[in-house]
Order: sequence, then C-alpha cells, then structure tokens
Amino acid sequence: MNNWGRFFYALISVSIFISIHAEKPACIDYIGAIVSEIKSMDGVYTKEISAGAEKIKSKVTFYDDIAGNRKHLSISDSKGSKSDVFILKDTLFVIDKLNKTVYFMKTDEYGDISKKMFDINVFESLSMLEKLRETDSIVTVIDKSKKMNINFISDTSNLIYSMVMVRFNKDSLPELIEMYDWNLNIMLQIQYSNFKENLPRVIRTLSKMQEAVIDEKISINKLNVNKPISDKNFEFSRKGYKILSLKDAMAPFLE
Repeated sequence: MNNWGRFFYALISVSIFISIHAEKPACIDYIGAIVSEIKSMDGVYTKEISAGAEKIKSKVTFYDDIAGNRKHLSISDSKGSKSDVFILKDTLFVIDKLNKTVYFMKTDEYGDISKKMFDINVFESLSMLEKLRETDSIVTVIDKSKKMNINFISDTSNLIYSMVMVRFNKDSLPELIEMYDWNLNIMLQIQYSNFKENLPRVIRTLSKMQEAVIDEKISINKLNVNKPISDKNFEFSRKGYKILSLKDAMAPFLE
C-alpha cells in the first residue's frame, strides 16, 4: 500500500463508522439523555481493523466540540501513516504533513449522507436509538438469561434492514446490537463493554461488505466529557502547504 493509500485508509477508518442503536422506551430515553448532554469531549483511543488479510492498528487523539461544530483527529497507524483531520463547520480538512498538502472538501458535497458521515463521533452508535423508535415497531423480549432484548422491526419500505435487535445488561445499558437483512442474516453487530460513567470504553463492530467481514475494535484509553477545549486544538497552519481539493485528489483512484 503506497503512502496515499495508507493515508486515505486512515481517513476512511476514522470517518466511516457504521452505527445504529435501539432501546426500550425508558432505556432509549436514558441513553438519549446521556448522549444529548455531551457538548464536548476529548481523549485518546486505539482502533484495530481487520479486513481479510489487511490489518491496521491506529492511535487517535481527538477533540470534539459538538456544540461548536468542530472536530480535530490526529491519527497514526501501524503502517507508518500520520495525518490530521479537521472538520470546521461545513468543511473537512486533511493535513498530509509528509507531502505538505492540505486537502479540503465540503462535508455536504455528496448530499446529506456525506454530511452525516463526517459528523460522526466515537459514541455515534448510541445516539441512533431514538430515531429507530420513531420509525419502527418495537417488540420487547426477556431472554433465557433474563436480559432485556428490544427488537425494532421495520416495514417493507426499508431496503436496508428488516430488524435491529438490542440486548441490555443488568444496568439497562446496551451490550449488543445486531442488524438483520430481509433474509434474517446478520449485517452488522456492535458490542459494548467496560462501561464507565454510563459510556462504553470498548466498542467492537463486525460488519459485512460484500463477501468480506470487517472487524473493528475501539478501545478508549482517555476521555474527558464536557470540559473546555482550547481553540488551539482546532487551528492549523496553511503556510508552505499546497491546497488541493480532496475530490480531485481521489479522482485517479476512483477511475
């Protein structure tokens, strides 16, 4: 994998974080309240991704000013790639220090899906349950281990999934999410563990892309919630750097 490939893989591995969450009404409100109270957070996590024979381990230092709509992620991986990603209002900036280039892209350049993709934070999967409650039918089941399972059942107009199942631990916190297609095959599985202050510190995601299974594990080593973040963490210098559209830079790889 060349330098650009490593660099782009690091960007995608952080920015694309497939997620969904569900809960029984009371539990949904509980988790929704926890997530809605997060106005800013910063910390450090490691991400391990396995996709076939490709394995990459990354360290990410992040600053997320949710209220101010700005983010900064500093990424280094086991392949030797290092990059900084900034999202300031409606623009994504990727700083390639090795090649002295600043890549940019409007976060809504490809519509609402693109904008949502770059708006994701490390706990995004916990914020989706309330939306499922608004659109899907809910069935509550107590399983053999006496744990609560909430099934969100979609109607046939939904081409993405037929059902999302969420299992809760004894503290009414989500420990497992599974998304099923219309053949009742599991498309996506998210496991949460090591909760502190009602937020998981380990998040493992298994997703299927064509015939490949992507295994992603995030381990949060440091986390500060709702503490002031210095403006300096969202500043970067353009002096001596080329300014290039990310769309133009990606074009040769998409042909």
